[in-house]
Amino acid sequence: MIDKEFTLTQSQHKKAVLLFHGLTGSPGELYRFGKDLFSSGYDVYCPVLPGHCRDAEAIKLARWEDWHAFALKSFDEIANRYTAVYLSGICFGSVLALAVAAERQNVTGIAALSTTFFLDGWSLPPVRVLMPFGFATIFKFLYAFPESGPMGVKNKAIRKQVEESMNGKNASALNCFPLLCVYELSKLSRFMRKRLHQVDVPVIVFHSTRDDLASLKNAHVILKGVRSARKEFITLRNSYHLITLDNEKEMVSAKTIEFFNSCQPANATPTHP
Repeated sequence: MIDKEFTLTQSQHKKAVLLFHGLTGSPGELYRFGKDLFSSGYDVYCPVLPGHCRDAEAIKLARWEDWHAFALKSFDEIANRYTAVYLSGICFGSVLALAVAAERQNVTGIAALSTTFFLDGWSLPPVRVLMPFGFATIFKFLYAFPESGPMGVKNKAIRKQVEESMNGKNASALNCFPLLCVYELSKLSRFMRKRLHQVDVPVIVFHSTRDDLASLKNAHVILKGVRSARKEFITLRNSYHLITLDNEKEMVSAKTIEFFNSCQPANATPTHP
């Protein structure tokens, strides 16, 4: 899987999509999805979020404010070059996409994929209920939840590839969730949930009933919280968390492209060459 940022552009494209990968993940989670968007007339940008694609110690140095500021900066760097700019992300990358839309008026639409405000999926160990207690102790600097079970993927062939990306010689994603970065996720989640009402652009939400890391509760938080006049919810039933790689990836791409194509661009003066 790709372990560095990717950019797909053509000079004739007037629309762009900014993608954010997941917690402890990498841009490879979104490469197939990005290629589908690019083939449909969108320039695509997918950066590496602070602390990611390195090691567990590196990600422990990143704070939620770093992720938030980075997401805003990434959007601002491309926003004025296009007639329309869309946002999408998977896992906590979706939380970041929503955070940008809450603060920027020139977002055209959002595709929220497997949004993770809470790590509350069925595959997580029962000890997760003790996380709030761990956040208040020195253990948040020491403990890491192992990435085990289905690795976010129902499709066994794809799961093997994901396992290799986590455990191979050139691993691009972590095979654990350091408690410290889960703590930072909880703070980003709390920050964003208080500001969901500031999101008023079209939103399409994708979430699997079998998401192993984040329950459907996460999707309902978005649908209830945003002020968007247009919001759609696509329920998936044959995938786990990494829906851009799993059995329904074609549907996720197709429905996102259909949704983005139907959104009216925000008022902006493009300077794209």
